[in-house]
Amino acid sequence: MERIEKLVNQWRKILNAPPDSEVVAHDDVGALLLYAYPDRVARQIERQGTLYKLINGRMARLPAGDTMVGATWIVAVHLDAGEAEGRIFLAAGIDPVQLIPMSVDQEIVRWDATHERIIAVMETRVGSLILDQRQLSRISIERRREVICNMIRERGLKVMGWSDAFEQWQARVMCLRKWNNDETWPDVTDDQLLATLETWLGPYLDEVNSLQDLQRIGLDTAINALISWDQQQKLDTLAPIRIKVPSGSELRLKYSIDGQPPVLEVRLQEVFGWIETPSINGGRTRVLLHLLSPGFRLVQVTGDLSSFWNTGYAEVKKELRRRYPKHAWPDDPRTAAAVRGVAKRR
Repeated sequence: MERIEKLVNQWRKILNAPPDSEVVAHDDVGALLLYAYPDRVARQIERQGTLYKLINGRMARLPAGDTMVGATWIVAVHLDAGEAEGRIFLAAGIDPVQLIPMSVDQEIVRWDATHERIIAVMETRVGSLILDQRQLSRISIERRREVICNMIRERGLKVMGWSDAFEQWQARVMCLRKWNNDETWPDVTDDQLLATLETWLGPYLDEVNSLQDLQRIGLDTAINALISWDQQQKLDTLAPIRIKVPSGSELRLKYSIDGQPPVLEVRLQEVFGWIETPSINGGRTRVLLHLLSPGFRLVQVTGDLSSFWNTGYAEVKKELRRRYPKHAWPDDPRTAAAVRGVAKRR
């Protein structure tokens, strides 16, 4: 104390400052220490808690019962780093207003996964510590698109409400790309679509604020823009969604993105009268038939219907006649009338 008193007297003479016996406020001490230790600023994590976050992001704790525990902002003058968290041995409180000169404003635009919406705030920060935070009413188009596209990349295309119909559109285009090397069908695999989100989806994101908004986008419009007008017309012709069978039913084809022949699941009795396997892609690609029993159980897979009629049908007919005795099983399925629904023997 004597050494401190001597130093005080020296500074009084240098600064021509008279003695002042008023009690010094903690914040005043903290304001002075802030100049000496700007890297020791810390903020209380929980009200009346002992754990503080330092400006560099590390954690440190005051001893329980320390007089500084009530201070929201402090300068931790003496502390050790510790492994998980440090210990604060000496600190002074500060008014956060004193931190404004060393603060910076930072625009934060991110996707809130809890509320499934985009949020934008302006944060006033000192290092890793937030002094103030306020909502932004406007977000730049570029930043909005970036945040939403990054969210989709993290969670996959299905987050947009990607239905089976869109997956089939994707598979149909990829099939035509693989089947017709001489044509310019685009790559619409998941990887490529995710990599180019800003290009084909970006223009539709300007008013998107939530997941609900995103899923209301007309994806058919956005996706179809990836192929030319001529290709849009050819898509339904070369790779139709449905195919009409002899019974009159129009049944959905199932396409595979790897370019395998499309699958048609159809009851055997509905293809009586078909002599050859149906084909698509201008007659260049045969359909793979999954022939089903009247109870919709798979009984035969074939890409060559003519061969099946010649060699496999008799054995299948024998089994199906035993299991479905009231149904008609003609000897010559090529000339028999196809049946939709239940047709019983007479």
